[in-house]
Amino acid sequence: MAHSFHVLIIDGGIDGLTLAQGLKQAGISAAVYERGRTVNDRLHGYRVHISPTGSLAMHECLTPHRFDAFDRTCGAPSMAVRFFTEQMRVLLAFEGDFLAGADPIACHRAASRITLRQVLLAGLENVHFGKTFERYEQRAGRIIAYFADGSLAEGDVLVAADGGGSRVRRQFLPQAQRIDTGVIGIAGKIFLDAARDRIARPLLDGISLVAARGGLGLFVATQEMTRGPIGGIGGNEPALAGAGNLYEDTRSYLISVVGAFVWEDFGIVSSIKWNSWFNFFAGGFAATAVGYSAK
Repeated sequence: MAHSFHVLIIDGGIDGLTLAQGLKQAGISAAVYERGRTVNDRLHGYRVHISPTGSLAMHECLTPHRFDAFDRTCGAPSMAVRFFTEQMRVLLAFEGDFLAGADPIACHRAASRITLRQVLLAGLENVHFGKTFERYEQRAGRIIAYFADGSLAEGDVLVAADGGGSRVRRQFLPQAQRIDTGVIGIAGKIFLDAARDRIARPLLDGISLVAARGGLGLFVATQEMTRGPIGGIGGNEPALAGAGNLYEDTRSYLISVVGAFVWEDFGIVSSIKWNSWFNFFAGGFAATAVGYSAK
């Protein structure tokens, strides 16, 4: 019996859902298998930068209505990208026209991950939750995916959209192992309505990267919420009311990510403790980085 071409997408993150939207636009049958039990299980309450190439891809994959909702719920665009020392000396800066661009589609955007997930789930009828992928097998020209709950799915193509720890990759390319780069990062966010006047101006109008001595680094960016929800897209998830600041999606904020190298050559392998604080002061704003040492 003839069957229609069908794609199995493992994991419903941003990449898997974007692919599903693109396939739907192209008239190709696809289903997404997400390990989270509910829509809200894997939400992340912070921004993601969408490059001009990414924006163009989103435009190709979404309907005009959904792309418009995506565009109108993005935060204010960054006006600069700057690299600093820990003393706030500018090492390199890209500003103004370099980031602005003339193309209204292929441009830089600052998207809320919560809102972006709402956009990408909209209109997808074939997303299955609570499906933890275990293995696949090929049989008679088809591919069968098996899940932890005992269910299975059959298709023509299996797409591994399940990230760096992909179980599909482990089976298909067992020799391709992940390599620990020795970098550890910690992220946090500060709401601007409570702290804007205490943050140095250069950190408020663009993306900032600090390269400090000793393998320490800092990334800072703002998410300026300029518009409210549009047609059910944007704003806070009702199911997460009272869940804390991580999932607050209506207030503008600054996100900071502190990174540090952990060197095995120095005996820093598994027994790590916080032992020193690197204070980065900029006009009253302090972001904290950490040092490491073996016990």
